[in-house]
Amino acid sequence: SFALLEKNIKANGFNNVVFTNKAVADSSSRMLFFDRGPHSSFAYDRFHDARGHMMVDSATIDDVLSQQREKAVDFIKIDAEGSEWKILRGMKATLANNPNVKLLVEFAPALLRMSGGDPEKFLQQLDETGFDFYDVGRGVNSDPRISIRELLRKYDRDQDGKKIFTTNLFCKRRQ
Repeated sequence: SFALLEKNIKANGFNNVVFTNKAVADSSSRMLFFDRGPHSSFAYDRFHDARGHMMVDSATIDDVLSQQREKAVDFIKIDAEGSEWKILRGMKATLANNPNVKLLVEFAPALLRMSGGDPEKFLQQLDETGFDFYDVGRGVNSDPRISIRELLRKYDRDQDGKKIFTTNLFCKRRQ
């Protein structure tokens, strides 16, 4: 919950963290949110039973940062159960104004599709913004730099009976 986040930030003495009680999206508005614990999402009901839904305020990262005195960003983590593509659309100015920013982004093709996104277009948007991808979702022996084609091959289907459909990507700007 937001209260727990706020308490944690204060308890750890973080004074360079911006937190706001809003969903991060591709527009600053009100939107439908499905509160399903670790599987919460907006814009789609992952379990198709319409339980736990509510209207919430949303904001883009660009809008939140435009209201801050300090606008420099070093690192952004995005894990939004398939809505990562929407968040990315709402942070174009942030990415343009912070050439050294690094991202840690969940990549789950099936969830991206459920939220109306396209996994390949999502990766292409990151690529066109100058990012290389590093697959860090499988622990210490994670893959080095990885291509869009390889990411789609590896995570967009059942892998020899092993259901690996998601990973985390470390995204770093090309030199």
